[in-house]
Amino acid sequence: MKTHSHTSLFAFAAWLVVGCGSTLNIGDAPPTTDVRLPPTATSAEPETTSSSPAPPPSASLMPCPTGTLCWANTESTRNTLVSAWASNTDNGIWSVSRRGEIVRWDGVSQKAQFRLDGDFDDALVWGTGADNVYAFFHRPKTPAEPFGATTVLRLRDGAFQVHPSSGAYAIGALRSADVPRLGVVGVLSKAHDPASVVLVDADLEPRLVLPALPLASGSGATVDETLDASASLSAEDVLSVWVLTRAGRVFRWTEGGAAWAEIRPFPKSGGLAEVSRGTGMAPTRIQNVNGVQVIRDVFRAEGGHLRREIATLEGSGSIVTSVPPRPIYAAGDILPHGRSVTYDPSPGIYGWDPPLVDSGPWCWSMGCRSWGTVDWQQDGVWTNTALPVDGAPLILGSTRSTRYAVGTGGQVYTRGRSTPPARALDAMWVRREGRGSGEQVLAMDALSDDDVWAVEHTEGTYQARHYDGRAWAEGFRAPAGSVMVALKDSLWFTGTLDSATNETGRVSRWKAGQWTTFSVGAGARVSLLAKDGPDALWAIGHETTTSGALTPRLYRWDGTAWASVGAPFSLNEQFGGLSAAGGVVWATGFDIYRREGARTDTIVCPGRPPTTHDRTWYGPVLALGDKARDEAWTVDAESTLFHISGTTCTQVGPVGAKLSIRNIVGVNASDVWIVGFSVVDAGGPRLVHWNGRTLEPAKLAFDPVFLSASVSPLGNLWVGGTHGAILRSAVPKPNQSTE
Repeated sequence: MKTHSHTSLFAFAAWLVVGCGSTLNIGDAPPTTDVRLPPTATSAEPETTSSSPAPPPSASLMPCPTGTLCWANTESTRNTLVSAWASNTDNGIWSVSRRGEIVRWDGVSQKAQFRLDGDFDDALVWGTGADNVYAFFHRPKTPAEPFGATTVLRLRDGAFQVHPSSGAYAIGALRSADVPRLGVVGVLSKAHDPASVVLVDADLEPRLVLPALPLASGSGATVDETLDASASLSAEDVLSVWVLTRAGRVFRWTEGGAAWAEIRPFPKSGGLAEVSRGTGMAPTRIQNVNGVQVIRDVFRAEGGHLRREIATLEGSGSIVTSVPPRPIYAAGDILPHGRSVTYDPSPGIYGWDPPLVDSGPWCWSMGCRSWGTVDWQQDGVWTNTALPVDGAPLILGSTRSTRYAVGTGGQVYTRGRSTPPARALDAMWVRREGRGSGEQVLAMDALSDDDVWAVEHTEGTYQARHYDGRAWAEGFRAPAGSVMVALKDSLWFTGTLDSATNETGRVSRWKAGQWTTFSVGAGARVSLLAKDGPDALWAIGHETTTSGALTPRLYRWDGTAWASVGAPFSLNEQFGGLSAAGGVVWATGFDIYRREGARTDTIVCPGRPPTTHDRTWYGPVLALGDKARDEAWTVDAESTLFHISGTTCTQVGPVGAKLSIRNIVGVNASDVWIVGFSVVDAGGPRLVHWNGRTLEPAKLAFDPVFLSASVSPLGNLWVGGTHGAILRSAVPKPNQSTE
């Protein structure tokens, strides 16, 4: 029998940590500022550090991790958490995002512990104790780095340092193992072809090299398919190491053996008609003998059903159970990694309970609020239960006393393992932190950097909130809809608060704590609002003719009442934007309209003849200047930016492929922001800046979708999005002209 370290890991044959687009590269000196963690939950919050210079301190804004924007709320993150680990000793939950963040929930609140500059394709966190935690950040492959590159940070003695490892690898699986003579954490190598697995200690030092995994060699089949790992002891105290691949293959290495053996606990899938994927592994115990449960999902293209198979291995042999099939609409809905399976090798109060397995979203009402669901086992029967958590994929885990889930918007949910299993599963979970994807910031208006208004939407409720330079107020109920403009003494909205009256299309004003509702015209239904300076307001409303056509009209607020100033637009026009500056009003739809006084010009931009039948559609518009020098910016359906001076339209260039542009904001012609999100890149946020010469994309450590934006008079950008996220420019700019 071999002798092994009492604190070892499953990991890599060799290590090489290469910096992930950051100044924290291997070979560099450790970060100049350590992140010191509080000894207890009641200690002062630690300073958040980054590999990029921090901006001047602020009482209300967190230091900026990257780029030109930073958080304008007190929460540490609105990003999706992609890996989590909790310590058995203090139940602190560590999480990481693909934006280089390391955060920790200490039982009271979630705080950022470290930020690594960069945007990564994967991240992982695991530890062996409260003061020995590793965070792995992996960047994509390149021709120069065929396996990608990973930076490893280690928390030790209360500070994070870059871990000086060596050897090329990518992120695999980190797993605890209840094997006292071997240790606590497993790491699976994905950097070699064929792959190898190494037992290493808590300092990531190799202790025992296992044979190569019998995976197909060659460039067409790399070890990127490897997924999850675990370890178990037989009744004779013989060690087994288990590996589950992404394709659902199971391999086992037995101590003393010379090679891996492929275990086939599942029936053969139905060929091309089915797609199999290994979902994850979890330790279990049968008759006091350690074993593993292996979860495989099989998606059947015909009929769109998912079959989940769970095999219990070790002990008396292989036992395969199946979860009842349920509708799945795409193979991509099958969970891709073992992090969506609770994994705790240590028994809780009720012993070795089976894992929870993420089952994806489930809509519980006609409104389709998506809750997360899990498969769980009681008395040998697997059932599916909805949890009151965001329906996006969950990262599930557990300690001896607690189960936990993290996910989008920095969400953290916990439940005690001491809760009797007979109780409803969803009643056990308590939300601790974070926001869901349904919490959206739909409108923003920054009168100054210490006078900002935002409208948030959560589960059918709209709320107006105010930022005074120090904190966001709780706010008050606002009318349904996303159109809001702020004047110096009032807020204006489309829609009314009283849904029972069904008075859609009206305008509501909030002033001095009182609501007033206005009708801009007989039967008119307002769709857009815009302000011109500190007091003037414009609106577009539609009136229905006797023939059923929609006549769009332009309305103006004169300080006392709304009045129509004409119908300068085409019948049935579908508007994309409205903006005004210096008395000149701009509206966009299938045409671009410029209104000054009683004159309306229709602007023709390059690339489209005036009489074409295949007309493009123009989205948001930004008006700048005054009567002496008026200009506007707009974008078409192909995300092409146009600049208009007077009646002359010039194409600036493409903003980006397949983008949904939500706002164009700015204070002058050399400081214009185009704000939106990608419709193909998982809804990723996009900021593109026009600096007067070129279009330059902004780099963000942020993944919610942008839905709204505003620029303060000093030129600072504010953006709002899903997960209730609000960001603003990093450092207030000096006074500048707004011509």
